[in-house]
Amino acid sequence: MSPVKALKSLVAEAKPSRAMRACFWVSTTILVLIWALYAIKILPLAWSGEPLALHYSVLVGIDKIGPWWWTLSGPALALASYAVDWLIALRLWHRKRPELAITVGVFVSSLSALFLAGLVMMILLNVGV
Repeated sequence: MSPVKALKSLVAEAKPSRAMRACFWVSTTILVLIWALYAIKILPLAWSGEPLALHYSVLVGIDKIGPWWWTLSGPALALASYAVDWLIALRLWHRKRPELAITVGVFVSSLSALFLAGLVMMILLNVGV
């Protein structure tokens, strides 16, 4: 069976609980918000051609300055962890382990919130409001 067909069957046969649906929609909303904030705040600054501060510490100062596309690492990691973790949650749900699937769903939502907080901090500390 091809990977695409396997994924379609995983999603089609899943009848998740309210908790799974809530975790899915919360993490999806946060992921969309991450990419929207990135597009609104970082991309205009990146297209201006100025180098961006990639690491920032209040005590020490700017650690690294580099090209704008390095700032994509946070949202890209958020998207990758979102996809992998939801595939794991779906797999656990099909193996009749709903408590573990819900735990992974809560983990995905928490991790997405941490990525959002990191992006907000990067925006506030480096780009401004």
